[in-house]
Amino acid sequence: MSLTRFCWPAALLTLALPLSACSSGAVPDTAGEAASPQEAVQEKRPSPEEPSPEAGPAEDALSYMEAVGAGISRETMEEGLVYAHPDHPAHGYLQQQADVFHANIVSGYLSEPDSVELRGEDIQICRSEGCTTFSDFTYVDGLLSDFRVNGNPISENFYPGSASDSRDGVSVSVASSYHSFQSNAFMAVLDVETDPDTGVSVTGSLHTGDDGTIADLDPFSGITGQDYFAPGAAGQVVFQYRDARPPGEIEVFLSCVEGCSDEVGFALPLG
Repeated sequence: MSLTRFCWPAALLTLALPLSACSSGAVPDTAGEAASPQEAVQEKRPSPEEPSPEAGPAEDALSYMEAVGAGISRETMEEGLVYAHPDHPAHGYLQQQADVFHANIVSGYLSEPDSVELRGEDIQICRSEGCTTFSDFTYVDGLLSDFRVNGNPISENFYPGSASDSRDGVSVSVASSYHSFQSNAFMAVLDVETDPDTGVSVTGSLHTGDDGTIADLDPFSGITGQDYFAPGAAGQVVFQYRDARPPGEIEVFLSCVEGCSDEVGFALPLG
């Protein structure tokens, strides 16, 4: 498997409003009463803080990296998710790698498992095209949280799912996106679902950086995965852009095959 191709919820605020009871007698004034011992304990109890990532040995990330280099199936790669903290980039990165790998298989691109080797405080994953070095591993609660890929931290280059939109019988949402420095590629994974009477095919996409720079799809592997969605279907498509400056936004173009107008387009912000 070629790594070079693989190239967090809103808070719920509840306001507790006091309840007033009406009766024929006067309402007692409790403003000057002292809090009960139980209330005092609750008021003094500090709010829990999220643990900070701590540096750890590369050896502890070996099982996770073996999943990254598995190169057998998306399900095999997803077995490594248990070694990554669900609220940190390492978890989303592996899921994105698994999704991209599956998209490549759907498009007919096959690969062999990569070699994974522990080298001191680094881990190397190699195949015939070359090697990728993973280093500077950090952990939260014993689970992998972040690391560097050829010196670049994934926390600065991986973007979790963001925008979603629906129109003309089609729903799209960004599952994840990632910028690979090694291959100079930016990849976005999209979930697509059609209504029972709507069918579409994927025709193209553009990426626009925050500075206005427009990037086209890679001419050889710009679209992989499911590029046709029959009525009532759901699946994933992966777009790969060259010379993109993430995060920015992407435009997605779908051609109507059944139950909609000529073309269905979406503009989806990333990051």
